[in-house]
Amino acid sequence: MHVGNIDPLSTPIRVDGRAFAQMLAAADEAMPLEACGLLFGDGGRIEDASIARNIAAEPHRRFEIAPAHLFDGHRRGRAGPPFLIGCWHSHPGGSSLPSAEDRAGVHDLGWLWLIVAGGGLRGFRPTADGFDEVALIPPLL
Repeated sequence: MHVGNIDPLSTPIRVDGRAFAQMLAAADEAMPLEACGLLFGDGGRIEDASIARNIAAEPHRRFEIAPAHLFDGHRRGRAGPPFLIGCWHSHPGGSSLPSAEDRAGVHDLGWLWLIVAGGGLRGFRPTADGFDEVALIPPLL
């Protein structure tokens, strides 16, 4: 699995301050488990981040968004804007890079994936053989 460099020609994605704060707080609260949720926006901006229940069998090292939350997120996204544009999860005490477990969990190559680790946030788009990093414009805090 590869993690590509940030494409300098790609359009950076702006992260809303409230969404950023929600993800960081949920990640801290879930420690030592992985926190997770969905991302809503317009493709160039993340406006909201939902907080989902992690139902993974091993929530210390992987995440699985509760099906009811995912279903509600798709319904909300169809009614948008904002639209459902991806998911986020945390790597407690770990790397901010996608793991092999993350790649195995990709079901939609069009989704944006954010990883919260070490008090920061990184963005990725899945590819056929890994992930490419996406430039994020941090919120004005």
